[in-house]
Amino acid sequence: MTIERIKDHMGFNIHCDFCPSYLEVESEYFSDVVKALKEEGWKFWKNVMDGDKWNHECPLCQEERK
Repeated sequence: MTIERIKDHMGFNIHCDFCPSYLEVESEYFSDVVKALKEEGWKFWKNVMDGDKWNHECPLCQEERK
């Protein structure tokens, strides 16, 4: 899981854990990040087998696994 805060302006980059894709969300609120991920079709879940890390998967990777 990689969520990085963009320092030059208010926003976040959320990176897919399975490919180079990322989603940029321009907002200072983390709740907007969650909303954008859902609206764009990203999946995210807490991986209890990996130290409770959060995983993020873009729609393209989801489609490839079908």
